[in-house]
This record gives sequence, C-alpha cells and structure tokens, in this order.
Amino acid sequence: MIYLLLAVVFTPEISLGFGPAFRLEDPLLLSIFFYRCLMANNKIDFSKLELFILFIIFLFSVVWACSVFNGLFQGWTAGFQDLNQIIRFVKYSLVIYLVSSSSSRSFEEWMQFRKSITWISVGALALGIIQWFNPLGVNSYYISYVSNVHAFTLLDGYPYPRAIGMVGNPNAFGLALFMLGLSLYVFWYGGKNKIFVLFFVTLFLMLSSAITMSRSVLGISLIFVLFMLLRFSLFFTLCLLTFFTLISSYLNFAIAESVFFRLLAVLDPLSDGSLLTRFDNWRESLDIIVRNEFPIFGIGPTRLESFITVDNEWIYIWRLYGVVGVILLLLLVYCPFFFAKRLELNFIYLVFGFCLTLYCFVAPFFYHNTVFPLYIFLITVLARYKEKVDAHSSRCA
Repeated sequence: MIYLLLAVVFTPEISLGFGPAFRLEDPLLLSIFFYRCLMANNKIDFSKLELFILFIIFLFSVVWACSVFNGLFQGWTAGFQDLNQIIRFVKYSLVIYLVSSSSSRSFEEWMQFRKSITWISVGALALGIIQWFNPLGVNSYYISYVSNVHAFTLLDGYPYPRAIGMVGNPNAFGLALFMLGLSLYVFWYGGKNKIFVLFFVTLFLMLSSAITMSRSVLGISLIFVLFMLLRFSLFFTLCLLTFFTLISSYLNFAIAESVFFRLLAVLDPLSDGSLLTRFDNWRESLDIIVRNEFPIFGIGPTRLESFITVDNEWIYIWRLYGVVGVILLLLLVYCPFFFAKRLELNFIYLVFGFCLTLYCFVAPFFYHNTVFPLYIFLITVLARYKEKVDAHSSRCA
C-alpha cells in the first residue's frame, strides 16, 4: 500500500501522445490485483464501508450508462472518451481491493504503516515548499512535465508562485495536502497528545494553503480547525484560536501574502477574473441542465459543450449524471461519517464531509485523477486502522 501512496503523491500524470493519459499507480494497481488473484490463499474480507463504496461505484456505472443513452436520445454526440469514466470506476474499485487484501496484516504492521503515511505527508508538503522557494532554479528541470498550464507560476521571475506538487494543479494539490493532514489528525489524535496533534495539523494545513495560494483550501482548513477546537474548553479554545490566528497570519502574510489579496477579491467579485470565469462556466452548464428533458439522469461524460470546465463539482455531476449522480456523490462524501463506530470519529468525519461539500462548489473532486483515488484510499485505510486499534485494545483489556 505504501508504494501505491508514493505513486499517487510523488509521480505526475503520464501522456504517451495517444490514448488517455495515465498515472504510475494505474499499472501498479493492475499488477498487484493480478498477483493477488494468482495467490492461492488470498482471502479478501471487505468491510461494510468498503462494500458500501463499491456499491455506490456500481450504481455510478449504471447511472453513467443511463446518462449516455439519455444524452443520445436528446441529440448529444457520444464518443469513445465516455469510456474514460468506466476506467476510473475500475481504478477506484482496485484501490478498495488493495486495502481489503491488506486487512490481515498485524497490529504492528499497521503502526508502521501509520508512520510511513506521516512521513509521506510531510514529504509531500516539503515538495510543495521546495517548489514555492525554487532553490537553485530546480523547478525549471521538471515542472513543465508536471503541468504545462501552471508551470510558469513556479519559474524564476513570477511574483506569486503556487505549488502544484506532482498533482499538476494548485487547488487539487492543496486538497490532497488537506486530506493527508486530516488523516494525520485521525491517526495520531488519541490519548494525551490531542493538543500537540492539533497544533501540528494546523501548521501543516496553514502551510499547505500558503504555498498553494488556494482560497478554497484555506477556507476549509480554517473550518476544520475551528470545529476541532470546539472539543476543548472555552478558555483553552480562545487561547488556541489566538495562537492559530497568529500562525496563519504570519504564514500567509510573510510567506504568501498574495493569498489574502485573493481572499479580499471575493468581496468584490466583479474585479476578480477567476470568480467571473467560474460564474460564466456555471451559467453555461446550468443552461445545459435546464435543456435536459429527463433531469433524473444527465447527458453523459463528454458531450460537445460538456468539455467546458465548470469548477463546480455539484453542477458538473448534475450536468453529467443528473439528480441521481448528485445524491451518489453526497453519499461518497459522507460515507465515513455513516460507518464510523466512535462518536468522536463521527464528528471528525462529519466536519470533513462538510468541508468537502464546500470545496466541491469551487473546484473538481470526484473527477480528478489524483484527488479522488487518494480520498478513497485514505478513508478505507483509516477505517481499517481504527479496526486494528480497537481489536488490539480489546485484547489488552
């Protein structure tokens, strides 16, 4: 599983010039799947959460087919690129298969795995920081292979760099770091170290928002930290909140002060080109939705006008998969909350789901080749980890 996470976080998308682009974890997942299938004693024990996600993915594939035919009946042109989403569904299923096939590992192995995820998360943040500072001009040697669109912001001379990691997009990289930070919180928050863990995760999230200059990631990071502070006493919450405010202010003013100019631009949307572009794209997609004669389903993944970038996952899913697709995405976002066995975890996952719900209003999530597989991987791994911890605690009691 470590190799899969390393491939997701530290390798870029690969394009051969023909066919769809792919990522290194794609052949890795297939290789592991076929290897495990050939093993005689390979027993797979899916958890309830994993079965639920697999069922939602299956329903999405059914809705995909219905939406494609709905689009055809209404005059939209189909294409082979419609099959790309089926490939994504297979990838998500293979991620769950990989986690389930590792469930038999010992408690000690899962403890070591927790440490590995921690170092990978810190490494991902360190990569973003290196990209932001660009020491010795190292970005010029590789950054164009990661993203042709955003590479120029990380080269010498650009005043407001935005780290993209190996994800290729600053908002998506920021969300990936946010999810890694939340996983660290869930991994380490128990016992007497809750305060230290919250300090560390807050610093991690503030640095992530600073180096990516992502308003959406900064917003959901602050929301998550504020809700976590509610678990402490009022006086202690005020002290921590003051400290966190000073940290975030220093990081975003001294390191990436322009993120605050981007935040202030929200107050004057007519002068913000990014927001105006988003509003135009939303309006065009909403026009397509209104023209849909059977809104329960959408018009399918790739239809002429549907190549428009929406930057609003809810409108995008509504357009492609209809009302049913929106409901299925909501179930995927909140499924960790439904299956968490501890009240404390329920609260964390509820806040996490709320943050993702807000993020989806301004940026892609389900349709991103890196972010959503990482989400599936982390929530299933966290659930398995908590099962191992509870089982170990019961044996030791």
